[in-house]
Amino acid sequence: MARKFPIDTRNLKAIDTLQTGTVWVLNDLPKEAFFTIGTIATDWDGDPKAYGYKRKHPEISPHDHLRNAGDDGHWWGVVTNTRQKNGTPIEQSGIGPAQPYKNYMISTTKLVNKTYREDDIRHWTDATKVPYVALPNSRSSMVKIGLKTGCYCLLVNLQTMKFCFGVYADSKAATPRMGEISKRAVDLIGKPDGHVFILVFPASGQGQGVIPDEETVQSKGREELKQFSFLDTDDQLVKAVSKITNLSARIIQAGYVSSTVFADVDMDGDIEVIGTFGRAR
Repeated sequence: MARKFPIDTRNLKAIDTLQTGTVWVLNDLPKEAFFTIGTIATDWDGDPKAYGYKRKHPEISPHDHLRNAGDDGHWWGVVTNTRQKNGTPIEQSGIGPAQPYKNYMISTTKLVNKTYREDDIRHWTDATKVPYVALPNSRSSMVKIGLKTGCYCLLVNLQTMKFCFGVYADSKAATPRMGEISKRAVDLIGKPDGHVFILVFPASGQGQGVIPDEETVQSKGREELKQFSFLDTDDQLVKAVSKITNLSARIIQAGYVSSTVFADVDMDGDIEVIGTFGRAR
């Protein structure tokens, strides 16, 4: 059962209910952003050392369990020789930069770089280099809101209160849950378990075919959050989550421009959030 968090829903609309909790939008801005709280899980997809036959090649040390990429005759997470699920996984040759890690498979993601071929690791979004989120993209709620591959999001770890921006780069079509984020995102927000606040800007980003680097993800994500805050004229987002300790303050620190008084919020000695945050209108 999903853990309950104190969210003020008076100005919110629920658009979906997942295993991990409710997905919300603001009543006044139903297509600009959606948010939820998920359970953190590390996604290794796109990492060129994610998967491999350990029994066949005892010298390799894959980062993830091979069952997370499929099984003989039904592969969904690695490139096969036929490009079909019933094909045989391609093992890297060990010759870079296309296939630098000998005997490891080529792990796939939803977001790709169309400059490179599918049998080139650079075609895929590397979980160890790019902070990303995996979303259940087949949900009708997200289709209706205009969810676009490559859009930006804000991630806040509710235990460490560290945050980063991410890009929507992987999908979990059959799993109605949220919280699976790339290894790089886990490193940035500081803990591989617990709960994560996820705020998604569905129409943002460069779209399919381009993989932004980490610097771009952080700068563009911050700009999306800032622009969203200007549309959220009554600060409904930060008010809705103000009872979750320090979360409103972290969202403001991440770039949300607020004019709401948060006199009772102290960001763990990191930054003190007291008084009104001037909003340049």
